[in-house]
Amino acid sequence: IFRPGPTNGKCLSTKPPIEILFSTKNVKPNHPRLFFNGIMVDSVDEHKHIGLTLDKKLTFQSHIKEAIKNANRGIGIMKFMSKYVPRSTLETMYKSYVRSQLEYGDIIYHHPPLDGNHLSFHNLNDLMSKVESVQYRAALVTTGAWNKTSKEKLYNELGWESLSRRRWQRRMTLFCKIINNQTPSYLKSCLQLRFQYQPIEFNPRTLKMLASFFPSCVFSWNNDNLITPIMRTYDTTKLKTSILNKIKPKRKEMYDLLDKNGLRYLTQLRLGLNPLKYYKFHHNFLDTKDPMCNCLNGFEDVEHFLLNCHDFTDIRNTLMSNVSQKLNVNFNLFTPKKVIETLLYGNKKYKKDVNTYILNQTITYINKSKRFEKKTDVDDHAET
Repeated sequence: IFRPGPTNGKCLSTKPPIEILFSTKNVKPNHPRLFFNGIMVDSVDEHKHIGLTLDKKLTFQSHIKEAIKNANRGIGIMKFMSKYVPRSTLETMYKSYVRSQLEYGDIIYHHPPLDGNHLSFHNLNDLMSKVESVQYRAALVTTGAWNKTSKEKLYNELGWESLSRRRWQRRMTLFCKIINNQTPSYLKSCLQLRFQYQPIEFNPRTLKMLASFFPSCVFSWNNDNLITPIMRTYDTTKLKTSILNKIKPKRKEMYDLLDKNGLRYLTQLRLGLNPLKYYKFHHNFLDTKDPMCNCLNGFEDVEHFLLNCHDFTDIRNTLMSNVSQKLNVNFNLFTPKKVIETLLYGNKKYKKDVNTYILNQTITYINKSKRFEKKTDVDDHAET
């Protein structure tokens, strides 16, 4: 019962008391009406309690729907600001004002991937997929990538872990606190311990129960390869850091590039969805009938565009000459794979200013080619 009404002549709330009867049965239980100090208690289907909307079947659909709505407002602001601020600012906006909307109460409503792999983000149920799609849209706005870009490549570019992985990590961090007596004792009383750091697993009858906090955490604690026996004795900070190091991809370096449009084009080349015909053809764009380059010398992919296309011989020679001079080596002697990797990502063995120069030269090449200037409706394609 929430929000009690008048008590002992003193009104604690101007609103009548309410109740929610939690039940997943299709047939509504025959539950007699309740009275509190002579006032009939209203029966409701859902109620927001300390910021978390509880519904009678504990699906959390209303809570997630509201969180997504608020997060999408933040993404709208990010999209507007993307014309004026660098990528780092957009990332800060997302993590501070958008992701926080989705993470309130997330350890409660989290549902592990359907395949049982806590690190997967390809087998989520419908609700978790909707939540994940918000971060995906934010990543598109942040990088300037096209819709339908690989989610895994996009997250690797930014160094973002999936929201599903974050929820699991946050669950396990809280569970570690419970095991180590850093939370109220009534939480640990929900567990049966075989040894100090080995709780006995639950035997849930339904998948919904299995996905809930304690059964899910106990199963992961005892069986997940990411949580080794020695990690179970760690304090919370060490456990959190250890898990994050394993689930969080290392972001690709941008070396303080200032050209926002150029950085967007460079990112599109990195992620494998861009105006080049090879990628548009394989993503079923209606305006691309084949993957052949207009020069008719091969498929127009990244390697062809950067190294082989006859239409850009002059600007390519300038690019190779400038990079060779900066590195004090003949850049043309590098293998094609090494050349492409260096032009797109730089090289860690070079100093930061050298890598900045190389990436700027690549952006100059892209701009001079004018292959990325034509605006293309990225949603104008048919999916198989």
